[in-house]
Amino acid sequence: MQAQDIIILINEKKLDKPSKLLFISGMQTLRKIAYHHSSTTNKRTVSIISHLDTTILNLYQDSKRPREFWVYLGEKKVGRVDIENDSLLEILGVEKPYNNEF
Repeated sequence: MQAQDIIILINEKKLDKPSKLLFISGMQTLRKIAYHHSSTTNKRTVSIISHLDTTILNLYQDSKRPREFWVYLGEKKVGRVDIENDSLLEILGVEKPYNNEF
């Protein structure tokens, strides 16, 4: 399936093609990150819609690292992503400045 075959909504807002490609690229960095005594805040609901089905991801911004998001598929945590691209942070609604810690 190609990127043009899917629709991505973040908090019910449809992404345009450049934003969608940027989001897909950012999610490809999903990995396990060592626990560091923080919690989650600022939930984003991401709907990935294809002609086959819809997948819902919940992204929670880390309470201490604004560039880090905890990624959940339903209730199951699947990993975390560190977002280095400021444009993707803007798409996700992260307010400037994008400091490493709050």
